[in-house]
Amino acid sequence: MTNNLSTKQWSPGRWPWLVLAILGYALVVVAPARAEDSTLRLRIAWGGSKPIQWAARMSVNGGTLTDMSLLGREADTPGSLWIDAGTVLVAQPRARTFDGCDITVHSAMTGAIRLEFRAAGDSESTTVEIPLSELMTTAHRSALPAADDQSAATLLVHRVSDDALRIDLDRDDLIFTPGENLEFDMTPVVPGLEAGSAIDLAVAVFSGRGGHQEWSINSRKTLPTQGELRLPISIPLPEKEGVYTVRLTISTPPGNRAKFWESSTAEKLAERTFQVVVLEPNAPIHYRDAEWKTTLEIDPANPKWYDRLPDWTRLDRLAKWTVAPMGSETSGTATMHDRQLVELSASRATHPTWQAYPLPAAEIGLPHVVEVDLPGDFAQELAIRIYEPDADGKLVPLGPATAIVVDASTLPGTETFVSHRCLFYPRTKSPVAVVQNLSNENKARFGRIRLRSVHGSRDGDLAIAYNERPIAAYFDWNELLEHTSARTPAADGRPAVDDWQTFYLLAERLAASLELSGYNMAVVNVWRDGGAAFDAGDYPTTPVMNFSRLNTGATDLPPIDPLDLMLRICSRRGLRMVPSIRFNSSLVDVNRMMRTPQKQKWTIENYPVWTDLAGRPRTTITQHQRGSTPHYYTAHPKVAEEVQGIVDRLIVSCSGHAAFAGVSLELSADSYLAFPPSEYGVTPTRLANVAARMKVNSEVLNNWIQNPHQMLDDASARRVWHRERALATTSLLGSIATNLYSNNPEASLWLLTAEMFDTNEFSLRPQFAPRPLDELYLERGVDLAQLESAIGAEVVLPQFDVTGSPLADAARPMELSQRTANSAGDALAMWQLGRKIPAIENSAFAAASAAGRLAPVANPKQVGAGLTSNTYRGSTGPLMVGGTAGPANLADDQQRLLLRLLANIPRGAEPVGKSIIEQPVSVQAYRLGEELIMTVANDSPWSVQAKITLNVSARTTAAQIKSGEKAMPVVSYAEGLSAWPVKLSPYEVQVHRFAKNEVAATGVVVQLDPSVAKQLAKQCELLERRDLNPSQRPLYAEVLNPSFEKVDEQSQALNWLSAPTVMGGLDGERAAQLKSDGPSTNISTPPFKTPATGQAALTAHLKVVDLSEDAELRLFVEQVDSRAPPSCIRLSAARLFEDQKSQSWNAYQFGVEDLPFDSSAKLRIRFELIGKGEVLIDKVEVHDLVYPLRIYPESDQQVLALVQHVRRTRQALDAHQYRDCLNLLNSYWSQFVIEYLPETKLVPAETVAPAAPTKPVSESTSTPKLSDRVRDWFRF
Repeated sequence: MTNNLSTKQWSPGRWPWLVLAILGYALVVVAPARAEDSTLRLRIAWGGSKPIQWAARMSVNGGTLTDMSLLGREADTPGSLWIDAGTVLVAQPRARTFDGCDITVHSAMTGAIRLEFRAAGDSESTTVEIPLSELMTTAHRSALPAADDQSAATLLVHRVSDDALRIDLDRDDLIFTPGENLEFDMTPVVPGLEAGSAIDLAVAVFSGRGGHQEWSINSRKTLPTQGELRLPISIPLPEKEGVYTVRLTISTPPGNRAKFWESSTAEKLAERTFQVVVLEPNAPIHYRDAEWKTTLEIDPANPKWYDRLPDWTRLDRLAKWTVAPMGSETSGTATMHDRQLVELSASRATHPTWQAYPLPAAEIGLPHVVEVDLPGDFAQELAIRIYEPDADGKLVPLGPATAIVVDASTLPGTETFVSHRCLFYPRTKSPVAVVQNLSNENKARFGRIRLRSVHGSRDGDLAIAYNERPIAAYFDWNELLEHTSARTPAADGRPAVDDWQTFYLLAERLAASLELSGYNMAVVNVWRDGGAAFDAGDYPTTPVMNFSRLNTGATDLPPIDPLDLMLRICSRRGLRMVPSIRFNSSLVDVNRMMRTPQKQKWTIENYPVWTDLAGRPRTTITQHQRGSTPHYYTAHPKVAEEVQGIVDRLIVSCSGHAAFAGVSLELSADSYLAFPPSEYGVTPTRLANVAARMKVNSEVLNNWIQNPHQMLDDASARRVWHRERALATTSLLGSIATNLYSNNPEASLWLLTAEMFDTNEFSLRPQFAPRPLDELYLERGVDLAQLESAIGAEVVLPQFDVTGSPLADAARPMELSQRTANSAGDALAMWQLGRKIPAIENSAFAAASAAGRLAPVANPKQVGAGLTSNTYRGSTGPLMVGGTAGPANLADDQQRLLLRLLANIPRGAEPVGKSIIEQPVSVQAYRLGEELIMTVANDSPWSVQAKITLNVSARTTAAQIKSGEKAMPVVSYAEGLSAWPVKLSPYEVQVHRFAKNEVAATGVVVQLDPSVAKQLAKQCELLERRDLNPSQRPLYAEVLNPSFEKVDEQSQALNWLSAPTVMGGLDGERAAQLKSDGPSTNISTPPFKTPATGQAALTAHLKVVDLSEDAELRLFVEQVDSRAPPSCIRLSAARLFEDQKSQSWNAYQFGVEDLPFDSSAKLRIRFELIGKGEVLIDKVEVHDLVYPLRIYPESDQQVLALVQHVRRTRQALDAHQYRDCLNLLNSYWSQFVIEYLPETKLVPAETVAPAAPTKPVSESTSTPKLSDRVRDWFRF
C-alpha cells in the first residue's frame, strides 16, 4: 500500500490505495441479506491523486458503529478517526491522498449508512446515504467534490470479504502444535440461505500460501431449523512445521439430486481463506556452529567465466535483458599482487558503473552469502546487492545492499586481500549479484566472487544463557523485512500484503541471521509511525507495520501477531529479544481530550503539547523534515498515562516468553520522549520552580517572567531549568522500568539515544571544549545521573561508525562519540551511519530498483573495530550493534567470533584491578567465582606481538576460549611470575579462562613493526604542513556569478533570482540593482549546498543610489526548507549614507559558524530592501571558513586550539602512545584541517595595511539567529 499516489488521471492501475481498498471485496457474494441479520462488516475508504484535508461523520440510521480498524498509514492517523457514541468522526490534521477504516455496523438490514464529507475550506458537506441491503450485494463508489473539483476524490464502500463466513474460534492465537486439531464454528451470512436448507461444504488445508494440498473434506450440511446457522468444523493439522492455508467454501447442491456427486457443478455461495502456523516446541534446525560451504566460485577477470554457467542462468535469456555484455560497460582488468582483477571505471553522477553476475547454485530460502575478494591496499568504494528476476523478467532487489569502503593503507602483517560478505535469502534459483562502483572519482577493483550456503544443525544445547553478556543486533522493522526478504512482492505489481507466511519467514531468518553473526539478542522496533507489529488490543493502530488487515477486514479470528511469533522462535533457539517502541505517532486518548475544550480549559500551564515562548504548539521534527504529530509534553499526567499504558500492553503481550529480555524506548529526534530546545515549556509556574531551586529573589523572577531569555542566557539557571523539565520524564521512565522489573526481574528497560540528536536544533557540533555529555542529554530531557540509579533502566549511549560518510554528515556523530568515550556509561550501541546507494536506471531493472536506498557500510579491514575499542576500555555492559540501515558485517566470521567471545564475559563480572595498558594493547581480568577471565585486546589496525607478565599466587591452568571451535590446549602456570606471549591480529580480542582467580597481570610489553611509527609520522607531517591561520581563502564555489557579470537578454543576472543589473559595477562592468518603490523588494541566489564546514562568511559591496529616510537594507543567510530562523544584518538608511561619505562603494561582512552539518542541506543568500530607494550590489563573496576573519572575536582562540591539537598528535607519537595518536589523526579536527585548510606557503608581507572596520551603530540589530553565534555586520 502506498500513500504517494499518481498525479495522472484516475485509472484502477494508477491508484494503489483503491486496489488495497477492494482487496477485502474480491470474494463477496452478491445477494440480499436476511432481515434478522444485525451486524455487517464494512470497509470505507476515500482518496485521490491530490492530497486533501477532510472532515467526516459516519453514522447508521437506528444503529451504531463499533470495532473500528484504521487503514490510513500516516503517523497522525490514530488520532484523526474515532468513535463517539456509535458514530465515526474524522478530523484529519493535514491533507492526505488516502484514508479509511473497517467498521462493524449494528443495525437491521433495512437501515442505511450515512456518510458526510467536507474538504478543508469548503462551506458545505457532501452527504451519501447507502442502504445496508445494497452493500450486501454490491460495492458503492462515488465522487467526493472539493472546492471547484467535482471529482477530487473517490469514495469506496463495500462489505469485507470474510464477513460472509464468520468464524467462532475459542482461542487467543492461530499458532498450533504439530498434529493438533483446529476446531471452530462457522456461521454463513449469505443470501438465500434458509433454516433447514442444505449446503455443500468444502474444507481444505494447503501448505504455505496455497501450495500442496495437505488435507481436504467435502460434505453436505443441513442448516439448523432454529437458532444461529452455526456449523462445527474440526481440522487435523499437519505434523510438519510451517504455515498452512485453510480454505472454506460453501455452495448450493447441484440440482435436486439426492446423492452428492463430487463431479457435479455447483454454484459457489461464499469462500474464505485464513492461515495457521504449526510450530514445533523445539527448533528443527539452528545455525550456531554452522560452517559455510562454497557452492560456486567465479573468476570475473577470466573472459570465459560466463561460458561455464548453465544456460538457464544466463542473463541474456531474460526477456528484459538488453545490457551487453554484463553491466553498464565492458569491464577492464588490472593486475595486483599477481592476481588478475576486474576494474570498473569511476561512476558518473547519474550513471553508476556496475557489473552483474548470475549465481545459479542457490537453494531457495536457505541462508547464503556472496563473498567478494578486494585488494587491501587499493582505496575504493563499492556496493554489492542481490537481485532476482520478477514475473516480467526484470531484476528486483532482494534484501538490502551493502556498501564497502577500503582505504589504501598497508602494513606488514596485514592481509594483501580482504573479503566482504553479503547475506541474503534467495526466493528463486537464479539470483544475480551486482557489484557497483560508488565513487565518482576513483576506479574500483575486485577479484573472485564466491557463493556460499549453509545448512542448519539439529544438535546442540539451545537453552537461553541468562548469564551471558547481552550482545544485540538492532533492526528497524522495515529494514528487518528487507533484510530477511520475508515480504514477497505481488506478481501483478500490487503492493505486497503480509500474512503468517511473511512473519514466519521473518522470525526464522532473524534467528538465523543472529546465529550466523554471533549475536545472542535482537532489538527490533515494533511500534512507530502509528503502526504496531504486535497485538495492541483495542488501541487504534495503522497497518504500516503489518499489512495483513488489508487482505481481510474481519475481526472474528485472532489477529496476526508478528512479535509473538518472533518471541516463540527466539525462545526455542536460545536467543533473547527486546521489542522497541518509537513514540512518534498521535496519542489517541490525549487527542480525544484535546478535542473537548468544554471539559477542559486549556492554558499554557496545562496544555499537553510543548509550546514555545510565543505559546505556539510544537510538532515533532527531524533533521530533514517537520512532522505532523504533536510533540507531546510527557510531564502532563494524561500523556504519561497513555505512554505507560502502551508500554504495559507490550509487556503483557510478551509475558511468558523465555526470550523476552525487556523493552526498548527509542529517544529519537522525532520521538516526543526526547525534549525540544530549552525555550519550549517555559511558563511562570515553572520559572518560579527554577527560582526557588536557585534561591533567587522576586525581582529576578519577575525579570525572568517578563523576559525568559534572561533565564535561558544564564548557564546555571538554564541547567536548573533543564533538570526541572526532566523531572517528570525521569519519573515516567523510572515507573516503566520498575513495572517491567516487577513483571520480569530478568527484563530491563533500554533507552536508545543514538538518533536523539538527528536534528539541527541543538548545539551538538565539534568543539575544542565541548559541553559534558550529561548536560547535552539533560537538555533533551534525559537525566543520566537519575536514570542510572533506576532499577532495571539502561541508557544506551552511542558510538558511531562513520565509515564512508562525508565529513559534514560525520561531524555530529564523531563529536557525540567522543563525549560518550569520555563518559562512564555501561551500555553502548555501536551505531553505523547508512549510505544511499545510487539507483541503477536500466531497462533490465524494475522500477523498484530505481529508488536509492540506505545501505550499511563496512570496512573489511576494520571488522569489529568499535567492539574492540569497547573491550579495550574494560566495559562489560550490554552491547548493541545497529544503525540507520541495520547492522553491517552480518555473517562475517571474524565479527561472529569476536561477538561470541565478548558474550563469554558475563555482564557485571567483577574486574580485578585496573586494566594493564601498553598501547595499543589492553589486558583486563574479571573474577567469576573461583575462576578468572582475562581479556587481551588490540585496539589498532596493526598486528601486534605482546608479552604479558603474570603473577600467579597458586598453580593453575588456563585455556583460550574459541567459540564455535574445538577445545583449545590447556596451559599450566606454576606459582610465581610467568611470561605469557600473545600474538594479536588487527582489532583482535582474546579471552582466556583461568581455573583459579589467584592470577594477576602486572605488566605488558608490546612490539610493533617499525613501519607503524613511520606511517603515523607521515600523517602527522600532513597536519603540520597545513596553514592553520590562512590569510587568503578561496571563494566558496557553490555561489555562482558573484559579480553579476553574466546576464541574459533582459540584463537579468544569471544564477540569481530576480536580479536586474545595470552598468557601473565595482568588480567588472555590472552590478545588481535592488530598486524598490515600496514596500519591499529582494534578490537572492538559488539554493546552494551548505558548506561542509558548518560555517559561512558573507561579504557584499554596496553602493547607495537613493534611499528614503525610513528605508532599511537586510542581508540574509538562510536555510532552505528549514524552520530555523535566518541569520541577517540590518543596515539603516542613515548608516548607509554615513558610510558613503568617505567612499561610494562599501563592503559589509558577517559570518555564521553554526550552519547545519548536513551534506544535503541548502542555503540561500538574500538581499532585501525595505521602503523606497535604490542600492547597487556587487562583488558578493562567500567563504566556507569564518574563524580566519580578523573580525571574528574568537579567531585567536580557535587558531591556538588547532595548534594545540596538532601538537598533541605529535606528542602522542613521540611518547609511543600509538593508539592515542591514531585516534587524534582520525578525529574530526584532524580531518577538518586536512580537508579545508591549505598547505603553508611563504607569501610576501602586505605592503598596505587593511582598513579597520567601522564599528556598528546602535540601531543595527540582528534578527533571531541560528544559535546566538551570528557575528554583527562590519564595513571596511
